[in-house]
Amino acid sequence: MNLDNINYNNFYYLNKYYYIIIIMLDLYNNEYDRQTLKNNIYDVKLIDILKTQKLDVTFIIRYILNNLYQLTNEDKKINVDLVLKFQPHITKYNLMKTLNEYDSDDDSVQDFETVSINSTGDSNKM
Repeated sequence: MNLDNINYNNFYYLNKYYYIIIIMLDLYNNEYDRQTLKNNIYDVKLIDILKTQKLDVTFIIRYILNNLYQLTNEDKKINVDLVLKFQPHITKYNLMKTLNEYDSDDDSVQDFETVSINSTGDSNKM
């Protein structure tokens, strides 16, 4: 591994042997695949994902419009009209049809508590 190009601002000191690398998604300058967005869903604002990334209808229904992931007041204001504004490739008909057919049991949704416990490794923090 070449350590010359590492941005040490993204490291968090854990102890004398380990560092945690904090990866910040730069949504406004990069496009990310669906899995990367899903893996970082609690680390970024949904409105920023909506504004900057080209999303498919399923991702929008499962994550962007899902109140389990809407952690900020700004994210809680996301509605169908905002989705259509920032995702012009999606039709209202297709969005509404998919929304009506959506079954949340199809998802393997992890709640924020589970994600935060797994990332810190400490179940006593919650």
